[in-house]
Amino acid sequence: MTRLLSATLLIAALKPGTVYAQTSPAGTVMQAQTETNLFIPANARWVDFNRVSTVMPLDSTPTFAFDVRAIAYVTAGATATTCQIGLTNETSNPNNIPMILSPSVDVPPATTVAIPLEAIGTAFAGQPLTLAMELRSGASPLTIQQWTSVTAEVIPSE
Repeated sequence: MTRLLSATLLIAALKPGTVYAQTSPAGTVMQAQTETNLFIPANARWVDFNRVSTVMPLDSTPTFAFDVRAIAYVTAGATATTCQIGLTNETSNPNNIPMILSPSVDVPPATTVAIPLEAIGTAFAGQPLTLAMELRSGASPLTIQQWTSVTAEVIPSE
């Protein structure tokens, strides 16, 4: 019985069907970061910040899962302010509407605060995928510190 079952499984495995050749990488990691401090004025909205971009391979699986993470290091000046960060899938999104937007985070005077954010999504074979961070400053300006970054992992999901 065990041999018959093993032979049946082997034959089933060799039958034509839906097969996805893995000639593309099993996954992709993309990362972008600031390398110098940047000044963002009060009540500003910056989009398309630390963008990462790729095209999903056609010769792999039909769908891909992506996990995109951002961490913003922001410093207030002499006055307390707030900051929000968002993550945007810019593919077919000309208005840069974020997939997720953090709550407003208080940034005390002369203090650096780290704001992490993460989102997941789906992409399809042959599709361009462009992911980026959004920054929104509060009533006072902020300094965006170096090493503020976006990291995205893309893996075949079928």
